[in-house]
Amino acid sequence: MPFLRPAATFTQALEEITNQLAKYGSVDASDDGGRRRRNVAFVVDVPGYGIRTVATLEYRERYKRSAQGWLRDRYVFEYRTPSPRSRRAHHEHVGWGIHQHCEPPGITSLEHYQDVERLLLATHEDFARLLDRGEPVRCLGLKVRPPS
Repeated sequence: MPFLRPAATFTQALEEITNQLAKYGSVDASDDGGRRRRNVAFVVDVPGYGIRTVATLEYRERYKRSAQGWLRDRYVFEYRTPSPRSRRAHHEHVGWGIHQHCEPPGITSLEHYQDVERLLLATHEDFARLLDRGEPVRCLGLKVRPPS
């Protein structure tokens, strides 16, 4: 399912995303403004503002120019906690295609798991629920995904 952002509203959409993410902490937003390929990123330190970070939310997308606007061709969405160390991530990139990573508290893993294509704000809502409820990252029921 290709994800397309119209060129006319691209910058406005990025501003709206930044505003929604700012509810959780300090947001470092970037857009390289490329002409053929465009990389955008949002990194949120929760709670940020000089207070000890309890989680980092990272959202990166790469778009390529098309006649209809900007077509997303890669993404990295991650939720990380430093103490205890844990991670939940949804990625799409060359070599693995669409997949996810999961590391419950205190356990590191290089495993890739099956996933479905994700949208930034919907994924943010999932990560925010974990954060709001104070729930640890859980990896139950995930299926290992072979490389593409």
